Parts: sequence; C-alpha cells; structure tokens
Amino acid sequence: DTRTSPDIWGRVSEAMRKINPRFALFSGDMIADGRQFDRWRPEFFEPGRALLATVPMYEVMGNHEHNCGMVPLMFKTPGGGKNWSQTIANVQILGVDGALDWAHNRDLRAWLERELSTSRADFIFLADHYPPWSSSKHGLTRAGKPVEEQARNARDAILPLLARYHATAMICGHDHDYERSELPEGVTVIVTGGGGAPLYSKLPDASLHNPYSKAFASRNHFCHFIADDSACVMKVLTTDGAILDTRTWEPRVLDTE
Repeated sequence: DTRTSPDIWGRVSEAMRKINPRFALFSGDMIADGRQFDRWRPEFFEPGRALLATVPMYEVMGNHEHNCGMVPLMFKTPGGGKNWSQTIANVQILGVDGALDWAHNRDLRAWLERELSTSRADFIFLADHYPPWSSSKHGLTRAGKPVEEQARNARDAILPLLARYHATAMICGHDHDYERSELPEGVTVIVTGGGGAPLYSKLPDASLHNPYSKAFASRNHFCHFIADDSACVMKVLTTDGAILDTRTWEPRVLDTE
C-alpha cells in the first residue's frame, strides 16, 4: 500500500532496489485512485522509477485500484489475468483478486485447488490484498467473523485450500502496517502494507480479533525473501535497514497418497 505518500514510497522503493531483488511482488493499493490516469506518474512511477526500471514486478488488485481495466495493461501478470500463478525454481507464487466472490464461485476455487494440488514446489506463497487475519483496522470482527466480505472470503474460502495443500504463507496488504500471524493449520499470514499509505495502529482489543499474531509493527517497510533447497528466509526491513521481523520456513511436506 503506497498510496497517498509518494515520498515515502520513493524511500521504500530505493531501499528495495539496493538489495538487488530478482523481482518484486506488490499486494495492492498503488495510488489513491487507480482510475485517475494522471496520478500514476507522480504518485507511483516517478517515486519508484529506479526500482521499476530494473526489477520486474507482479501485482494483485487492491481496493484503491477500483477494478480499473488499465492496471493489468501496465502490470503484466503470468497469463495476463487477475488470478495468476508463476513457479520460479522451487517457489510457486499465486496472485488473486480478493474482491471476487471466492466463497460462491466454484470456478475460482477449482482453479486455485488445481494449482495447489498439482504443485511440486517446496514453497508456495499466495498474494491477496485482503488479510484473513489482522490486528488492525481491517481485522475488525463481528460474532467471530471479519466485518469485510473480502476478508471473510479469504478466511473461509482461500485459507482452507492453502492449509489443505500445505502452502507456506499468504501475503496481504490493506492494513497499513506489518504483521505476521501463525495459524494452527500451519499457514503463515503476512500483512505488509507499509509502503507509504498512512500507517495504522494495533487495535486496543486486537487479541480478540486475531489471537494468532506473533509480530506487529506500525512502520514503513518491505519484506525480503531468499529461498534455496533447504529453507526460505524472510527478513522484514525498514528504509534504514533495521530488521522488524524474521521468519524461516522449511520446504513443505508433500502428500504421498
């Protein structure tokens, strides 16, 4: 989530560029209103110019893109759709449009299950703008369920498939902070929304809404992943290089049945 503060996005993108990543993954909400074409250059492309000129970037739709048809034209995804999959070495990355009706659309769930069930990757990461678990503004729940429909779909329709096929983690935005939650089913949920949008604080009663939180920071940041045959390591870095959190995953165990 980089919207609203191009200067901060510029600092975050420059910090990303300095570590020389192979590619970047963006979890949505690039500018304040994706339908306003004249805002893209000053709010996103110019501040991130050095990074974007040298590093390929995949994205998933956020709510501030407003389902604008030109976004997929500017940011090509594998296959060109809003829901996509890419395997690089031993890592599979899936991107989904969390605003779609994952709870009731059987075709969407069938596509996702097919991708997960046939994957031989050691690590699987799925990106969706809307977090199924969060300790901040968009994690508010009522009667044990998220208030936002997109978050309910993520929790009830997407997460069970990720757990069934031993996916590594779900990467989200929407809340402007960093948070890592470890679910009992074995899936890590990462909220990484600190790219420049106004930062959010942790809810006073956060433990009632998200009992699985292990790390939280209201800081501008990005997540750096390094994977090899033995492990995938994530470091969460601020623009000045401070480490907010680390997490190491072992290769997932494939079902042999």
